[in-house]
Amino acid sequence: MLDKLKRRIFPLLASLGLLLVGMFTTTLGPTWTGKAEWALPYDLWGTLIATVRLVHGNVGGLYTQPTGLVSLPGAAIILLPCAAVIAAAGLSLQIPGPHNLHPPVWLLAGPYEIALCCVTLFAADALAEQLGVTKWKRGLLSAASASAANSVTQHSAIWYGPASSQTGGCRLCGPGMTSERPRAEISAAHGTRMTAAPGSEISPVGGA
Repeated sequence: MLDKLKRRIFPLLASLGLLLVGMFTTTLGPTWTGKAEWALPYDLWGTLIATVRLVHGNVGGLYTQPTGLVSLPGAAIILLPCAAVIAAAGLSLQIPGPHNLHPPVWLLAGPYEIALCCVTLFAADALAEQLGVTKWKRGLLSAASASAANSVTQHSAIWYGPASSQTGGCRLCGPGMTSERPRAEISAAHGTRMTAAPGSEISPVGGA
């Protein structure tokens, strides 16, 4: 177990940094700039309500108000462990606003959502290791990935649901961590041609 953690030390550290930055910018950050309300995603609450209903076995309540769900319930399913704890703790799912400036449920749901984003960091590092990328470059990759994830966390993982940001990580995770030919498998899955040659880029199969 310790050896596995050492192999993934770069994405692990990057994930911890992303978690700290993400929670700071949504809670303490706004208050330090003079805002009374935390900077939270209102529509996440609808998904959480749907997931808590799913925890209680109320499948029919997934698409009734105020959930706002109109597509397959992937986001609700991903949030099931978090919703189970929320339901067990009896935390309120009142939507943030003037009468609920600092909802305690975000202190649980926020880290869980951000952690989902970090799947991509570990998948990318595993793929880089399989391709023979040097350690210092993998460290740079993790830092860059965390920076990119931080820039899209509120828009992808929060505003559009955790399933959006986790999709890329899941597609890379299997080939990157288990396959002896990750490049070929990812190319087949994504329709891309991958090469580690200096100065080259990932391009669509059949592209220039």
